Amino acid sequence: MSTHNDRISRCRTAFQLWFTYRVLHKKRKLAAATGEFTCRINPHSQTIEYRMDMQSDIISRPYSESFSILFSNLYEEIPPQRVTFTEHPVFRLRYPVPIVYDWEAFILDGMKQAVQQKKLQALLRDYRLKGVNGQQIDGELRLVDFALKPDEGSLQDGQ
Repeated sequence: MSTHNDRISRCRTAFQLWFTYRVLHKKRKLAAATGEFTCRINPHSQTIEYRMDMQSDIISRPYSESFSILFSNLYEEIPPQRVTFTEHPVFRLRYPVPIVYDWEAFILDGMKQAVQQKKLQALLRDYRLKGVNGQQIDGELRLVDFALKPDEGSLQDGQ
């Protein structure tokens, strides 16, 4: 017997996050980003794949050097750019068959596992910005806060 829940093939949850990045020695700047977590059900591999799309405010940093008796710091210029993720995989969950459980609750529980702050911090920590000459620069991105947007999550029927 096919139910409405058996036909669900996509889910989505909007979010907003705030992060800081290194501007100068001992100086960080706050930026915001908005995005959406989605999931896709792959019946052939019996997995639910959770992915993230995100785009931040435009961030930048001027070139600077800092010298002291003990150390020196060089901060390469970061031209204006956004931190972006497109269809970035964040979590994969296998589902048991036959589906004799609350399918919708199972998908939403998987979403909760996918959207943990520690996972988002790891993505930001590993993200590299592009320098003036296209080189990769560690902007020392750090997650400050994260919030799912209320009432914007949904499950959608597959077509």
